[in-house]
Amino acid sequence: ALRPIDGKPIDVTTGQPMNTADWATDHIMSRSEIARDPRFARLTPLQRDAILLEVPENYLPLTPEANSSKLNLSVDDWIAARAANGKPLPTEIVKALRAADVRARAAIEAMFNRFLSP
Repeated sequence: ALRPIDGKPIDVTTGQPMNTADWATDHIMSRSEIARDPRFARLTPLQRDAILLEVPENYLPLTPEANSSKLNLSVDDWIAARAANGKPLPTEIVKALRAADVRARAAIEAMFNRFLSP
């Protein structure tokens, strides 16, 4: 449900391809959540940059509206907040976002393990 169609990223708020070039790449697992992990402080500056910027599984294209509503929320918190505000995400997108979150977290965990293994 999140795969681009004809080279256009999917608008997670509608499930349809974006018809604008005005979109941002956001982190699925927020930078602030990653930085709060106690292991983050043990990384070198280059490793910190890598874990924040070089994990493609942790990126998601979002429209400006979606990006401004996500902020630093986890995927589940964002899904709940949108529903509570009367702007629920499509069911197939919710499932895809939760699966993407699992993949992003696994990739972040793997990078922590790679950097901090003896």
